[in-house]
Amino acid sequence: MLLCCHTYFSLRYGTLSPSQLLEAAAQNGCKALALTDINNTSATIDSLRLTEEIGIKLSIGIDFRNGIEQCYVGIAKNNEGYRELNQHLSEYSHKGQPFPQLAPNFEYVNIIYPLSKYSGHKLKNYEFTTISAKEVSILPFLYKDLGLSKCVILQPLSFI
Repeated sequence: MLLCCHTYFSLRYGTLSPSQLLEAAAQNGCKALALTDINNTSATIDSLRLTEEIGIKLSIGIDFRNGIEQCYVGIAKNNEGYRELNQHLSEYSHKGQPFPQLAPNFEYVNIIYPLSKYSGHKLKNYEFTTISAKEVSILPFLYKDLGLSKCVILQPLSFI
């Protein structure tokens, strides 16, 4: 499953329309992906409609960033999680405040922290850390030093 996919709704970052993203994923054998545009959920409704036609399982989330700095990625487990993500996004966006470095306590959302932002705190059952493709070679050393047992590979997808 691709965990961090962006459309052109990720302003100044993504290049694909929701249909281009989903069609390209299907053509390359992808069965599921998480649509996590940066600081918005504008592509959600159209993307959910398209998944029925294309046959891809779609999870919805948000890539929370302060400027270009990625804080964490939230992926909703269900509609209530989608509401939690949008509430968190609105709370900080409307006030013009930066997102905190640690995600709030969500009940229906999985959170993924980039390794560079992982503070060493005890991860909750819904929290994970990421290893990017360029960091895979150092994983054995990090695992011993930090005890990272909840790692996922995350490589943002923004163009074909």
